[in-house]
Amino acid sequence: MSETPPVITVAPAPLQTEPLVATEPVSIPAGFNWGAFWLTWIWGLSHGIWVSILLLFLDIGFVAVSVVSSFFGAAWVFSLVFLIINLLFGIWFGRSGNAWAWKRRGLRDAVSFARREKSWSTIGWLLGVLMWAAYLVSAFNNPGVTVDCSDGVSFTINGVEQCPQSE
Repeated sequence: MSETPPVITVAPAPLQTEPLVATEPVSIPAGFNWGAFWLTWIWGLSHGIWVSILLLFLDIGFVAVSVVSSFFGAAWVFSLVFLIINLLFGIWFGRSGNAWAWKRRGLRDAVSFARREKSWSTIGWLLGVLMWAAYLVSAFNNPGVTVDCSDGVSFTINGVEQCPQSE
């Protein structure tokens, strides 16, 4: 005798049409987002903040213009503008970062949000300190890089200089 197994009927679960909302109100963690400050366009792209693409293109453009202008002694102007624009974007991203990250990432609890942004902050501080250290070392320890001295004039990172006369 073979018995047929009992048939279980399961009603389908209702479709979830509304976004998941925490049962208790959760406030956005206050404070400055240091990961967004130090890693503006990297942090912005990973969090879906598309205005950070503008900063990426500005950075690429300023680096290209600074390299070209370094042969004419005007690189400091572009470096200063580059620094000011990045500082302004960094402050904007740092002040708005927590709200943007909370809205874009959809994390349901403040603990996982704080843990995630703390990781960004730690990486940002490490890379930020390394970037500034490299910048200061290169700015104050730059002997100048000679490109050409065959016709009596050298183009260096410090500008156009007269080559020493050989006797």
